Amino acid sequence: MEMIEEEATRAETEEPDEPDDQVGDDDEVAEEEETPVPVGTGPVFDEKALERELSRHEKAMQKVLGDGWAGMEPCGGCGSAGYVPAGYVSAPELQPDPNCVVCDDCKGIGSRSTGSFAPGSEIIPCSVCNGAGWRDRGQIEAMRAAQAYQPPPQQYEQPPAPTWNQRTQQYELPNGQPYQFSQPATSPSSNGA
Repeated sequence: MEMIEEEATRAETEEPDEPDDQVGDDDEVAEEEETPVPVGTGPVFDEKALERELSRHEKAMQKVLGDGWAGMEPCGGCGSAGYVPAGYVSAPELQPDPNCVVCDDCKGIGSRSTGSFAPGSEIIPCSVCNGAGWRDRGQIEAMRAAQAYQPPPQQYEQPPAPTWNQRTQQYELPNGQPYQFSQPATSPSSNGA
C-alpha cells in the first residue's frame, strides 16, 4: 500500500515531458476539435496539426541529438516524418528471384513455434526450409513430379493353364506335355530333422 502512495506522490510532483512552449496551445486544440471531418472521403487528417507535430518533433530531436543534429535532413521515404543524415542513400529496391518461393510452412519467417513453455525451447528453425524462409522452386517442382510419378503396372504373361487328360489320367499343358508340379524346397530344419 505504501508503494502505491509513493508512486502517486511521485507522479504528482514530476514535471510533464512536454516543452513549455506547448502550454499556450489550448486555443489551437479547441480549433482542431471544431474542424469538421468529411465522412467517406478516405483517409483525412488535419494538415495544420501534422505540421505542428512535425515542428515539435524536429525541436525534440534537436534537443536530444545536440551537435549530432547538424546535417540532418527530412526523410523523403516517409514523407518528412523522420530525419536522416545528409547524403543518406536508401538501399535500392531488390527484385524477387524467380527461382525462390516463400516457404509455405513458416510463411517466410524461418522459425516455427514448438508450443513449449520451457525457456529457450519456444522456437525452432523451420524443418522444411532449414530456417531460410524460402525454398528453391526447381526443387519443389522436381519433388512434386517425383511424387506424382506412377510407374506403369507390370504386365506379366500368364503361364498356360494345365488341363486334365482323362485318357492319361494326368494334367497336361496345351502342347500335350505332362504338367510337372514343383514342390517347394524344404530345409532340413523345417521337417524336424
